[in-house]
Amino acid sequence: MMGEVRDWTDGVDEVQKATQSVGSAVAGTAAMAADAKAEAKAAASATPRIDYGVSSVTFNTVVSVSLAARSLNVAVPAAKVADRVLLWPEGAVPAGYVIISTARVTTAGQVPVQILFPAIVAISSVTLSFRMIAFRD
Repeated sequence: MMGEVRDWTDGVDEVQKATQSVGSAVAGTAAMAADAKAEAKAAASATPRIDYGVSSVTFNTVVSVSLAARSLNVAVPAAKVADRVLLWPEGAVPAGYVIISTARVTTAGQVPVQILFPAIVAISSVTLSFRMIAFRD
């Protein structure tokens, strides 16, 4: 018994159309990815990063018997109001001292730095050095 002969060209046309459709979707996705990359690059350049460099503060303590926090304004001529600043230690920080790592500039040329002191300190002189990086809108 012989089978009947069928025309499969309609199926081939459907496969070609589906392939073209997938190709168009891939091209559209690639274009969207390129647009997103360009937007991200523009946003990154719109928020510049400014390196304020390294600053140091020195504390002279005679006697301290309680945990203390001190807010200092460090002179940084490049600082502008509303700059967001990250700080981190340059070198070792003495035991018990903590530099709060974020700040927001409220006065041009002055970066507020928060430092926590240890609970008990007898006569000492400590110098803390830290790097500051600012992000500007």
